[in-house]
Amino acid sequence: MTEVAVIVLAAGMGTRMRSSIPKVLHKAAGRSLLAHVLYAAKAIDAANVVVVHGPGHDTVIKESSKILPTCRFAEQAERKGTGHAVMMAETALQDFDGTVLILYGDVPLI
Repeated sequence: MTEVAVIVLAAGMGTRMRSSIPKVLHKAAGRSLLAHVLYAAKAIDAANVVVVHGPGHDTVIKESSKILPTCRFAEQAERKGTGHAVMMAETALQDFDGTVLILYGDVPLI
């Protein structure tokens, strides 16, 4: 069985939510949306997890590190869409050879 790496897309600003916190940090069922996704990545024992975050999203980095201390980060400085966000994780996974699972950080798997 091949190893699995997970890219978590968490760079959204949450503008439509009219909130000052990143969308992925809003809570559902007692956890942040991001936490639900990261616990799912942890459950499948992903070889690598890369969280793609937006500029100034230190709170996203802190939340991610608390759940998965070994996760890596890639900043999407300019938000140019989903495909661009995935490309931001390329450097972090350059030596990875396996299956890559891309998850939205604001879609909890509960």
